[in-house]
Amino acid sequence: MSVEAKKSVQRKKKKTQSYYLKLTVCFLIIAGFLYTLVSQQLRLISIRQETAQCEREISAMEKEYEVLKEKAKYNSTDEFYEDKARDEGYVREDETVFVVGN
Repeated sequence: MSVEAKKSVQRKKKKTQSYYLKLTVCFLIIAGFLYTLVSQQLRLISIRQETAQCEREISAMEKEYEVLKEKAKYNSTDEFYEDKARDEGYVREDETVFVVGN
């Protein structure tokens, strides 16, 4: 084989190696982008689920707050104090007390 033929074969071999190297690098870059894209989508789904859970908790707490606010409003009325006094056995002056026994 002549020197020129050997150089031609070497050039083709280098060209082929260079092509495969470029193809491998492109594949790795695309794989990196795909990995990043998928991982970000999974994280986004996780964050959306967590946000929905937090919104449900906030809604429940707001309902509980409204109930407690109404209870606090009732606890500051005369009716509340009268009910508590009746539970303790107190009666008004003009009321008749009946004692039911065994």
